[in-house]
Amino acid sequence: MKTNNNDTKPKRDRSRHEKGATLTEVLVAFSIITFVMTTIVGGIIRQQATVKSTDERNAAVLLAEMKIEELFKFPADQQLDNDKFQEYIRYVNGGFEQIATSTGTAPLSMDDKWTKVLRRVTEIKRDLMRQMATISITVQFGSKYNKSKGQYDFSNTITMNTRRALL
Repeated sequence: MKTNNNDTKPKRDRSRHEKGATLTEVLVAFSIITFVMTTIVGGIIRQQATVKSTDERNAAVLLAEMKIEELFKFPADQQLDNDKFQEYIRYVNGGFEQIATSTGTAPLSMDDKWTKVLRRVTEIKRDLMRQMATISITVQFGSKYNKSKGQYDFSNTITMNTRRALL
């Protein structure tokens, strides 16, 4: 009887019938899942920021339109004098609440507890020669309260202009 001096164990070849995954396969799968999840979460975050920005922009446009309608509601000779005034308005649950007003450009002291504050500046210039008034409504939004300055800083602005006959 011949004996084999090589006492080595036979090599195990991975066959098709064995179940399980190698460490490399697991790491590749984990990397793919991580990449996909990161992409999805990033998309959700960007979408929420877009919705917030659109919501604030729509509120600003609505505020400007409301002021123009208010000014056109009354007879022009009763209301439209040369003037500039500003209002600070809080946007809450789809509605507006006026929190401060001022004529001219005097700064207002504000409370920093409000997060969605808009500033609406109305400027009326009366042109006596042509019997016309130019109305400019500027709404600033995207507010952040600056504690060191004691005022709101606004990152976005919309402006609507219109003219009205004074006859």
